[in-house]
Amino acid sequence: MEVDWTAGFRDCVRFWILHICTPIVVLIGLVGNGVTILVLSRKRMKSSTNIYLIALAAADLFFLFFTLVLSVWHLEALKSPSFLPLWKTWGTIMWITDACTVMSIWMTVSFTLERYIAVCHPLRGKVLCTESRARKVVFSVVVMAMIITSTTPFEWTGVLVEKNNVTTSKVIPTPLQNNATYVFIFHNLWTFILAVVPFTLLLVLNSFLISAVRRSQRYRNTLTEDSRGVQGSIRRAKVSSSDEEINRGSWRAGGARKFNRERQENKITMALVSVVCLFLICQAPTAVVLTIKLFYHPPHGSPEENILLAVNNVCNLLVQINATANFIVYCGMSDKYRETLVLIFCPTFRHKRNNTYSSVASFRNSTHVTQLELT
Repeated sequence: MEVDWTAGFRDCVRFWILHICTPIVVLIGLVGNGVTILVLSRKRMKSSTNIYLIALAAADLFFLFFTLVLSVWHLEALKSPSFLPLWKTWGTIMWITDACTVMSIWMTVSFTLERYIAVCHPLRGKVLCTESRARKVVFSVVVMAMIITSTTPFEWTGVLVEKNNVTTSKVIPTPLQNNATYVFIFHNLWTFILAVVPFTLLLVLNSFLISAVRRSQRYRNTLTEDSRGVQGSIRRAKVSSSDEEINRGSWRAGGARKFNRERQENKITMALVSVVCLFLICQAPTAVVLTIKLFYHPPHGSPEENILLAVNNVCNLLVQINATANFIVYCGMSDKYRETLVLIFCPTFRHKRNNTYSSVASFRNSTHVTQLELT
């Protein structure tokens, strides 16, 4: 007789993910997203893009919190009949969790679209990429997410179950969840909203952004080489007046500012591209599982269902990692984010930095005056 190992595999995966991995990932994510909201809400960080990132961090924070709450539900101590009122809130908790998932996905699409407009269509970006418009989009995404997932509380209910003379609390699907027509329509809509449309948009927009950054880098490298040639010619020429020296310095400063501005814009774009790539990597398995469930429904308790449930647990963990890791991306790729983070948690650094900048500025000014006097 062949032994079915899939049930043990399913339970092992569930135990390690729900009781070991999820608490660790969630706790890191709660701290990271909280810090991100604190940093990006600072006045010096104000921008339309950061409004989307604050909303994304808030959605991820709530998603992680309620994911942790749902993972605790599997503890044996909570299955006592006295916890039945708690089990009746399962559907509401699932609703908030699902809504946060939708918000997170479409916030990512929103800031990617905004970045595409700002980089690839800068003239339109000055009109469309504003803070007020970003707030309206965020509000619309939140409302849309709550409406789309509003049937979730009615899919589950808490009941008392008696087995072997032992009564326990348990959550079971309602008739709505068992309705074939509802499941077909809802799962098709869910797959379309969470997988097909956002993944298509993100792949297309991300490719445009990467292409735009590469073009900008090539153009900047060309200008840098040309400017070096011009500067070499200027050095070989004799400068006879202080006015010419000032004009030359102004030309250099203007060019340097332009290059620095373009470099910072490219850094911001690449940081957002990295966030999107992380999203695609972590969310792709979930999209695949959702698509499989549209066409394949294994029998209850079958080895195929056990394997699918185990894979689903792994997919959920990847989604949690995605909600956690954006903080690491910001720290690794944004100089301004790191600087603001240090200024918040190490306020003494502000005074040291100001003193250093003052000394450097004084040195530069005195050097410039000396050069003019010597000319």
